[in-house]
Amino acid sequence: NTGVLKVIRFEGEEVLAKVLIQYDIVKAGDLVRLRDPDRLRYYNSLRQGGKAPLQLKGEVLGVMPPKMVAVRGDVVFVDFGRQQGAWPGMRLLVSRDAESPDSNGMLPLKQTGRLGQLELLQVSREASVARVIAADGIIRRGDKVRYR
Repeated sequence: NTGVLKVIRFEGEEVLAKVLIQYDIVKAGDLVRLRDPDRLRYYNSLRQGGKAPLQLKGEVLGVMPPKMVAVRGDVVFVDFGRQQGAWPGMRLLVSRDAESPDSNGMLPLKQTGRLGQLELLQVSREASVARVIAADGIIRRGDKVRYR
């Protein structure tokens, strides 16, 4: 944790906040996690009244920091964004098919089916950053992601 912020107002995709407690240097680009009431208000402001596409599907592009697999609390990248109808706060299911290798050509792990759940943190035009909020198994590049 770098500090504690108080949300003043939302401005499009940005949040104006006042630093209440500072443990370390706060700089542009630092990840900010909003508490539930503020987070929901912020996410709803980004949706602009739109509904999620019923067929929003993609795959895990990678795990951050670079490593082979992700577990609960880790951050992953997915291959869809605003252009496909995604928004921050959206919850996604992660699964693996037995027959399909990942994009590196690796053979699938023995575990198949539902692997966990993601929450989108940041959404750009064509890609998103998500946090693993539940993991029934390990998640890796190439696993399938879909809006539930």
